[in-house]
Amino acid sequence: MRSSLIFKLLGAFLLVIAIMALIISWLTSQATQNAFELYATRSGQAWAQNLAPVLADYYARNGSWEGVEALLQSEISNPEAWGAGKGQGQGRGLGAGRVNGMWTLGQRILLVDEKRLVIGDTSNELLRETLSSVEVDSGAPVAVEGKTVGVVLVTPGDFTQKANNENSAASQFLSSVNQSILLSVAGASVIALVLGAALFFQITAPLRKLKQASTAIAQGDFSQRVVIQSKDEFGELGRTFNQMAENLEQEEKQRQRLMADVAHELRTPISVVQANLEGMLDEVLPLDMGQVATLHDQVLLLNRLVDDLRLLSLAEAGE
Repeated sequence: MRSSLIFKLLGAFLLVIAIMALIISWLTSQATQNAFELYATRSGQAWAQNLAPVLADYYARNGSWEGVEALLQSEISNPEAWGAGKGQGQGRGLGAGRVNGMWTLGQRILLVDEKRLVIGDTSNELLRETLSSVEVDSGAPVAVEGKTVGVVLVTPGDFTQKANNENSAASQFLSSVNQSILLSVAGASVIALVLGAALFFQITAPLRKLKQASTAIAQGDFSQRVVIQSKDEFGELGRTFNQMAENLEQEEKQRQRLMADVAHELRTPISVVQANLEGMLDEVLPLDMGQVATLHDQVLLLNRLVDDLRLLSLAEAGE
């Protein structure tokens, strides 16, 4: 019992835990990544909106975007040094800061001109490349005297390309979250497995009692009974088993009484026949028709008893 049923239950339970752990880990990781992407996008939009006036002032003072890369690099390394972000957080370098109360992690600043040509990129990856109108529409326009001279975008960088951005703050954050999820799921799985083992051991306890009692009954001890307090299927099984054991014990007692009665009934005619025959052999009783008739009556009685025993055996056999 303990070497088969409990192990089967634990194996099935462990398989369910493993499947659920994988599903929960994957769903939680995806939800965290999607939420972080949304947060980074909104944070970048807020940052871009606050950065647009700074870039507009730069363009108004210089008349062109020449040298704007230095300004973008200074902003990416210290985002709270300007606009509404000033004084709301401590500079942390590597693009980590707080803008309007929102933390920025590993983001990049892109500046495109009116032709959607990238003229500034803090990551130096898309310089002189042309962005699509959809990508540019997500940025904040930079206007000077009512004329749009460029668009600034703050994006999560290569956020979705983790292989190329493993050392970024965003990747490190996601890695930390995923590790925490895995540790939590592993800890919960171990606790669930331990509790499941205790529960299965308790559930199979009535079966172990039934096995011990049935083994004793198979060896001839019909006095065995099981004590099951529950009112579920195990309790019903225990009550049925006890009723079966009671019936077997009563039938065994009836069989013993029947054997005693049969032995007693057979002993009387056999004793009469034996005594008469011995008397005849010893010439104490005469060998006449009366004695032979007496012996014949006793033999008929024995025959009737044998027929009754055969009838009882057929009845017990269901025939």
